Amino acid sequence: MSNMIEVLKAIWVPSNVHIISGPFVSDGSLKLLLNKLPNWDNVVYTRHENCIVAELEKFIRVYVHRPGTGDGFGGKEISLNLNNEGTVLFRGSLWSPTSSRDIPDSVPDFGPVSITDDPLVLLRGFTYYSAHILAPWYDELESMANPKEESH
Repeated sequence: MSNMIEVLKAIWVPSNVHIISGPFVSDGSLKLLLNKLPNWDNVVYTRHENCIVAELEKFIRVYVHRPGTGDGFGGKEISLNLNNEGTVLFRGSLWSPTSSRDIPDSVPDFGPVSITDDPLVLLRGFTYYSAHILAPWYDELESMANPKEESH
């Protein structure tokens, strides 16, 4: 059995409204059934200007750091292992990126996905976990799950 995260199935769900996630705008959502969920517990994060970023296999986690704020993620305390800084505790000052202005060019492009490791969630449409994957992998999975019709 592989220790790597594998996509068991990818489904494209079209939407009549545009879905916005950071710098990404889409006309649908990509839902993934994985053999296991990403475990971010021992990942080392790196600062990219106002962002704090980590990659795990083909997944990426991006936080926008807004010092002096306290309402990010409902004021939740989030402890991250930062490269060259050790463990840092953030109290409500981390936020999800909401526009491309939040993300410096040094952060790799990414796209939003809904993930689960439970086949019933995929089958019945229950609640998924939200995640982001690196853009090249997103493009590959989207094209497999949502083949475009060829015009004749």
